[in-house]
Amino acid sequence: MIRLDTVKETAKILKGKGAKLRINTAGLANRYYGKNILPELEGLIDAVSISLNGGNPKEHNELNRPQFGEESFNEIIKFAKEAKKYIPLVIITAVELPSLDISKIAPIAKEAGAHFRIRPYLDNDEK
Repeated sequence: MIRLDTVKETAKILKGKGAKLRINTAGLANRYYGKNILPELEGLIDAVSISLNGGNPKEHNELNRPQFGEESFNEIIKFAKEAKKYIPLVIITAVELPSLDISKIAPIAKEAGAHFRIRPYLDNDEK
């Protein structure tokens, strides 16, 4: 999403060919740009999948080390709520990490009006 113009140009081309488009994101684009970029994606993006690996700001920060620190957690939730106005399908996801209590994240997604999906944890050491 930090290359928003490229995302929009590519989406316009693909939508013109009948494609359905989903963006996977950390959900920090509005914070990154200092403005609401979601209206610019209306009609271009069919679904957005937002990663939220943590049930609170401290846990999210420890697991993800986001660019904006602990404030990222609330920014992601605000992004998900705002995305509902412009993108038909909003999904909050979490990786099923051994150290993460997934049950804390599902209610956050519900409160934001988003769907929730668990992504499996793939440990490269386990073959």
